[in-house]
Amino acid sequence: MILIDGEFYAPDLFLNTILLFFPIFVGFILLIIWKLAKKQKQNWLKAILFTFFLIYLYKLADYTIFPISIINSTIIENSSSYGTGYMFEKNPFELLSTLTYYSAYNLLGNILLFVPYGFFVPLLFSSFNNLKRIFFSSFIFSIFIETTQLILNYFYLGNRVFDVMDLVTNVLGGVIGFYLFKICNKLLELENSIEIK
Repeated sequence: MILIDGEFYAPDLFLNTILLFFPIFVGFILLIIWKLAKKQKQNWLKAILFTFFLIYLYKLADYTIFPISIINSTIIENSSSYGTGYMFEKNPFELLSTLTYYSAYNLLGNILLFVPYGFFVPLLFSSFNNLKRIFFSSFIFSIFIETTQLILNYFYLGNRVFDVMDLVTNVLGGVIGFYLFKICNKLLELENSIEIK
């Protein structure tokens, strides 16, 4: 349900990632596997890791952007559900001053959300194998997600807010993921095993 001008509206239709992204991702994954297998028959590990990265991106979109609500005019009377009263987080660092179970869960969740990004990107793309690039790419990717949420909220297609704290925690998660990659790479020599060029 979404709050618009003091009235709660029930979406008439939900657009989910299953409908929009699943066929695209399955086709893309099959194409990548086919190209890698054709080019380097011995390098299946890279194809598998890239597939996991695409699945991660799919689930990230599912968690942060979807479902998209299509609303006509169905008003819910006396609803106690949530809604969008504003589009920007009024005080993004308030979570730190009033730490509760939910705020701690939210902070930790946003950090963990980007740990796979910080791990997979330098593993699969050698040009991102330094902290500065991971930091800025995590920031830009997080800005893209938050801006998409803002646009969807503006047109009453979603119920999320543009939250600066999400940017901070997402970038932190990307940096943690990058250091996990560095540790695993040092111990297991991952870059050599998937032949990154």
